[in-house]
Amino acid sequence: MGKAFFPRLAAQGILSNRRFYFPYLLTVIGTVAGYYNICAIASDSGIALMRGAAYVSALAQIGVFITGAFALLFLFYTNSFLMKRRTRELGLYNILGMGKGHIALILLFESLYVALIGIGGGLCAGVLLHKAATLFLHRLLGLEVPFGFEVSVPALTSAVVLFLVILGLALLHNLRRISLANPIALLHSDSMGEREPKTKWVLAILGVLSLGGGYAIALNTRDSMEALAFYFVAVILVIIGTYCLFTAVSIVVLKLLRRNKRFYYKTSHFIGISGMLYRMKQNAVGLANICILSTMVLVMLSGTLSLYLGTQDTVDRQAPSDLVITVSYFPEESAGPDVAALRERVRGRVKALGQSVTSMEGNYICDFSAGGQNGQYALD
Repeated sequence: MGKAFFPRLAAQGILSNRRFYFPYLLTVIGTVAGYYNICAIASDSGIALMRGAAYVSALAQIGVFITGAFALLFLFYTNSFLMKRRTRELGLYNILGMGKGHIALILLFESLYVALIGIGGGLCAGVLLHKAATLFLHRLLGLEVPFGFEVSVPALTSAVVLFLVILGLALLHNLRRISLANPIALLHSDSMGEREPKTKWVLAILGVLSLGGGYAIALNTRDSMEALAFYFVAVILVIIGTYCLFTAVSIVVLKLLRRNKRFYYKTSHFIGISGMLYRMKQNAVGLANICILSTMVLVMLSGTLSLYLGTQDTVDRQAPSDLVITVSYFPEESAGPDVAALRERVRGRVKALGQSVTSMEGNYICDFSAGGQNGQYALD
């Protein structure tokens, strides 16, 4: 076999299975682009110029962690979906005389092609999306945004390393499945019946506790600072609970319903519960991904819309007056400002600017210091 045989066979395998590989490549590109955007925001030097930079940076870093963890789960699921559709092809290679080492080389080159197209395309899309997001933020706020158009080297490095690791782990998982599988079983995998899913009580209990804990935090948190601190804890708990809910809790519930003979042995229940057991085994992770992604979109849209529409109310609460004038004086040095003359001066200045004064309030604030020794204090 020539040196170009396996790379060419791998490319041919991707092209012949393009209806499966095309969605997989789009998934990799989209996930890389999203992760790069989060990393670029988290590592942008403009964050230091923002008000509350420490909070923004901390939230961005947590977002990077959650996005990376979700990318790992999502890409492993899509890779598993892809490999299930290719088991017969790989089994045929083995039957025709290829050793498992040769099949491993084909999978290795396919993974290299996926990494090159997926990571490269994702980074290009991520750079463009980062610029578009910055311009949109500038137009939305109507203020000078401290984020500049720059290709973030730390974000590039982080994205490349993370997704090379994820694709490498997926490749190792595929190689392990191929090495343990029987060639005949691979060839007839499409015609083999599904085994009944096992009851996973540990995952079911973990899912109920995680989901309950996440919603308990969301319902019982009232203070805004507490909400900011516990938000990502609740998010992680809900993500874990959602995966466990679909993969384990659903199976437990369906098997408990099957044990109830009065309920199960009815025409309307028997076929539905039996079919759902096997459907949940095949599609549980996919349904969990859909739920999590849909929830993320809803939270992002509702949160962004609430913040944008509530901007004016927040400004009104924090700065109820359009103009604040502070006049300082020392009682021992002067008798204080002429308040009436000051009011007239302010009205005249505002009128010169083409505006009018609707209300004007004044307050006196007294500042003093005190010093003490041996329990005795005296005002300065």
